[in-house]
Amino acid sequence: MVLFWSRVVAELRRVWSEGLYVAGIPMDEIPDLNSCLLYQQLQVINCCVSRKRRQAIATESLDSVMREVTTDAAESASSKDMLPSSPILYARISTGELVLRLGADCPCSNLTMLETGEPVYSPVTQEAPLLTEDLIKETEEFVLRTGSVGAGCSQLLSDMQAFKLQILVVFWKIS
Repeated sequence: MVLFWSRVVAELRRVWSEGLYVAGIPMDEIPDLNSCLLYQQLQVINCCVSRKRRQAIATESLDSVMREVTTDAAESASSKDMLPSSPILYARISTGELVLRLGADCPCSNLTMLETGEPVYSPVTQEAPLLTEDLIKETEEFVLRTGSVGAGCSQLLSDMQAFKLQILVVFWKIS
């Protein structure tokens, strides 16, 4: 039995390292809490592979946007009146300047900015965590034991501060 289990683990490591899906398991579904814990863990592996692939695609997309912005900036230096090639990539601020729009997913219905009249875009958000039955129980026990989700709150605050800092860094690089 030990030999069988070690081969299963070795195969799962190979599948993960090569970015392949576990055969017979849905590719991009959150863990089904009605299934056994092993099946939930296999679903998590497939979800993580899918997320890893989406992250690679998003990174490539961002790189191409940054290359396009660099090209646009070089071209606009030679001709000041030229509009950007893709208006979705840029937002006009109250001073009339165009700034790079990062982290925007899609326009929000009929919402517009008050000062500029530009459409409001919904942000790209993080994906929800993948929770299996044992992780849900562990979180529940932690909350009951401590009476709060303090560690989660401090992590959220830290993430928000890092996000604000990243926005400032990007803004100053563009300006």
